[in-house]
Amino acid sequence: EALGPVALVGMALTAAGGKAIGEGNRAQARRITRWGAGIGIVYMGLAGVAVVAFREPLAWAMAPPNDPAAAQIVEWTGRLLIVCAIYQVFDALFIIHTHALRGAGDTYVPAVLAAIFALVFLLAGGWAAAAVFPELGAVGPWLAGVIYVVAMGLGMWARWRFGPWERIDLFKPPTATPLPASASAS
Repeated sequence: EALGPVALVGMALTAAGGKAIGEGNRAQARRITRWGAGIGIVYMGLAGVAVVAFREPLAWAMAPPNDPAAAQIVEWTGRLLIVCAIYQVFDALFIIHTHALRGAGDTYVPAVLAAIFALVFLLAGGWAAAAVFPELGAVGPWLAGVIYVVAMGLGMWARWRFGPWERIDLFKPPTATPLPASASAS
């Protein structure tokens, strides 16, 4: 992920939330995360509103000058900018809550979910969108990306909200697994 404002809030949240958890103050970790999510979602939401409101001038700025296909480029770019505006709001939800879970030591399940959802929504969904709905052009695979980030955003929010991370003890030393007798003899 790029080091945009939401990623920076997420990184700060990882440290601040982890510190609050280390101090035994899970309520503070929840408050910090709620504030971080609010900041990220409002920021990305306002940026999304601006992108949608000004999508045509933005698209014209990206269109090649004196190109007979410029109007078509602007039309497709405008559609993609709407999809991107939706994407970024849920991406903020995803980034913030993933960082909060990292600060709590909850990394395994989020990583597994990210891998499964990427295979299902990004790879299979992107392929299906392009193969089954070719008339959507680039918008089809982008919609698969939106579905992925909505699923990840809501999934990470739910994981944080319903608290599996609260059962993780960051201070418990890992238990050593004894080696089998055959491995220790060599």
